[in-house]
Amino acid sequence: MDFTGFILAHSYDDTARLLLERKKYPDIDIDLAVTTIEARAKIRSKLPEWYDHPGIIYPTRLSSEQSSSEVTARYKANLFSRLIGENSSPEPHGRPRPCQREGPAGYKLFARQMTQETVGRVEWSEAERKGSGREFSPEGRIADLTGGLGVDCCGFSAVAGEVLYNEMNPALSEAAKHNFAELGLKNISVRCHELVPSGTPLEGNRATIGDILGDFVPDMVFMDPSRRDERGNKVFLIEDCRPDVATLLPEVFSRCRYLLLKLSPMADISMVGSRLSNLRQVHVLGASGECKELLLLLDREYSGDYDITIWDSGASFTFSQEMEKVSVPLFSPSGPSVGDLLFEPGKALMKAAPFSLLSERFNLEKLDRSTHLYICPKTLPEPLRGLGKTYRIREVLPFGKKYIKELGERFPGADVTAKNLPINSDALKKQLAAAGKNKGKALPSGKSHLFGLRCGGKGLLLVTEPETI
Repeated sequence: MDFTGFILAHSYDDTARLLLERKKYPDIDIDLAVTTIEARAKIRSKLPEWYDHPGIIYPTRLSSEQSSSEVTARYKANLFSRLIGENSSPEPHGRPRPCQREGPAGYKLFARQMTQETVGRVEWSEAERKGSGREFSPEGRIADLTGGLGVDCCGFSAVAGEVLYNEMNPALSEAAKHNFAELGLKNISVRCHELVPSGTPLEGNRATIGDILGDFVPDMVFMDPSRRDERGNKVFLIEDCRPDVATLLPEVFSRCRYLLLKLSPMADISMVGSRLSNLRQVHVLGASGECKELLLLLDREYSGDYDITIWDSGASFTFSQEMEKVSVPLFSPSGPSVGDLLFEPGKALMKAAPFSLLSERFNLEKLDRSTHLYICPKTLPEPLRGLGKTYRIREVLPFGKKYIKELGERFPGADVTAKNLPINSDALKKQLAAAGKNKGKALPSGKSHLFGLRCGGKGLLLVTEPETI
């Protein structure tokens, strides 16, 4: 039995037992097989195209946990395609050339997967194709200098003519070479070096940007620096990540115009913006209400304020910091009422923080300056659909022990959120649970949501029900 057959045959086995019984499988690298089996179990929804290829290997658990999803890889690829389109010869309607490259179905990039406002169109109508007289093919070059598992390189390979993958970990580099072949991707070259600034002693597999690129001239460099220090502890400041992008920036710009940088969703956008020059765009990527990635586009030929785009599962919203600064929020004069529609921004929207702009632009009443919940006049505006959750308010009560006890007894199964209060959501949930212990009857899951919040300087309790829009 070969490695792929072993993975399929033992996909649902107890991996601890497989490790103990390694002598039964002398022709199989059991450590790699176990890591691959465990990784496949976790990436089924995150990387469905990869899951469908059992021959793909995962040399480390951390690499699969920290890798991009196929959805966010597509987003990056579409962003690159748009930039290449901006700098190529003019096309009808100013659109970038579309991609019709054959390859894994999960990496075929079309405008319907992303919004035009966010990443531009990469698709023409059939009439436009026939009338243009052009052959369409991927174009441009991109160098991923911190390749990791290689998911982003796979996305880039669908829209770029050539992709350079570099990774400092030899095991990951060898796995990527194998996996690219397994996926049928032939336009990716693989290299293995630890990226260091010029002037650093070149020991082991260390190399400068110039050494890694050689005669490869990229249109864009992509970097996803490791957010762990040498002892394995998590870090969040740019200068603590490996490699230090701020130090390497002059060398990157000496080789190409664009740098696309992926950072942890925990990174502070304002702090990053103050430390990196030439920042043109920030993209906050979400999925199912969670903030997954921060992408920073740096442009050697750009100076000025940067725009921020929030994207979550196809919905997007773009604004500038100046727009937020000059916006004047609307506040609810009488507070929330029974029957009102309540909008709770998702985590990607919260990360980008256009709190006053949301209120002014979409006529949403903010409940309090630091309570980032909004009352919608009738229905949620179209641009915000998918960027948060909506609830229908059923009851409005004062915030106090009496009513916490009452709601705890009536809604022991409710979800709980605290906003702009001295206690957090977990603490409020414990108070409600203690009041309702062994009392009342829990409502079906998802049928009630209790909010504790500050509105107009006083605390309120809201009983709501999630509403699908």
